[in-house]
Amino acid sequence: CGASFGFNLAGAGAGGGAMDRRAVVALWEIHFLYHGTARARAGWAGRAGELSSRDDDAARAGRGARDAMGGTVADGVCDVVAMGERGILPAPTRGDRAQSRRDGNVAQSVEQLAIRCADALVAALGSQSGISKSQVSRICQEIDQQVQAFLARPLESSSYAYVYLDATYLKGRLGKALQVCSRAVVVAMGVNADGRRELLGIKVGDSETETFWAEFISHLKERGLDGVKLVISDAHSGLTKAIRRQLQGCVWQRCRVHFARNLLQTVPKAQQEMVAAALRSVFTQQSCSAVEEQWDQVAAMLTGKFPKAAELMASAREDVLAFRHFPHQHWRKLWSTNLLERVNEEIKRRTRVVGIFPNDAAITRLVGAVLLEQHEHWQLEGRRMFSAESMATIPELGDTPALQALSA
Repeated sequence: CGASFGFNLAGAGAGGGAMDRRAVVALWEIHFLYHGTARARAGWAGRAGELSSRDDDAARAGRGARDAMGGTVADGVCDVVAMGERGILPAPTRGDRAQSRRDGNVAQSVEQLAIRCADALVAALGSQSGISKSQVSRICQEIDQQVQAFLARPLESSSYAYVYLDATYLKGRLGKALQVCSRAVVVAMGVNADGRRELLGIKVGDSETETFWAEFISHLKERGLDGVKLVISDAHSGLTKAIRRQLQGCVWQRCRVHFARNLLQTVPKAQQEMVAAALRSVFTQQSCSAVEEQWDQVAAMLTGKFPKAAELMASAREDVLAFRHFPHQHWRKLWSTNLLERVNEEIKRRTRVVGIFPNDAAITRLVGAVLLEQHEHWQLEGRRMFSAESMATIPELGDTPALQALSA
């Protein structure tokens, strides 16, 4: 975490001067980790091994915050070691030194030591250094402004031929009784005309109803979402109805991964591996006609023993195979929501330390900050999901009878 590197927190509040966003985010994470519930702190400390093995983002945020405020990682490591020598933190054990020699990474060993001593470290660098909850609250307001500006930014500057929609669920408190409920967090990702990914927005609500999804998509359209030709999502009834209402004229691609799960539910467990392999063979074909032919062969093969599976394949044929009408080099990234699922996994990983959010605003703040960070990383990375030339070859919906029928 940010505090584990010993940078000065006294100037973080009023009068501390302008702060880099990375520093603000790091301090806000400290607010959740250390001013939150004992359960959150205990859960975070108990997962120290998992966090360190997966490049602990809290520690990374701390390093970024220290760099943003004028310090260096090396200075921060020395600060932690010095605190151990002064008795504020226990000195590294023989096991710590042995692990450090094996890993050849002193900084990682110091981070692991700081994780185990989190409460003692905060007592030394949090309360005693002058930062208060009110100061952290003012910092949170600064984060809110940046997150809201990101989530409300205009989208007219580019058209988005491909839009991915998906949802994940987090725990939050709701109502006067502060009952812990499952909160739906829906995320939209688009591919612009240059072939670059952009995170378009999020919304927090009770469940994935048609009304909820319709409000979310309508808000995206109000911000300028336009030029959508293909929407990739699962087959949730509320989502599909909202797509037909709000994005009329576009094609819907049903996620092949979610469809495979639904298909296997209609097959005995002993036969599921065989059916899954047969279904995968459809997506190894290299031409539109070969894809259609292989799909029909698999459905015919299942008709005798598994009529329900064959019926499901017949009804979902056009939705699952909608990708075939678009450029071949795009197929692998169009036939599922895996690209957006990776973003949802990152959201889950970054929110795991919180456990239960106090309200929906807190969910929007943290998830919005995570998406803003990911969005900026994509922009700075400079990599394209698809080439601009291939994006220019996407057919218009009215150019081919097949696409016209799918969008009707």
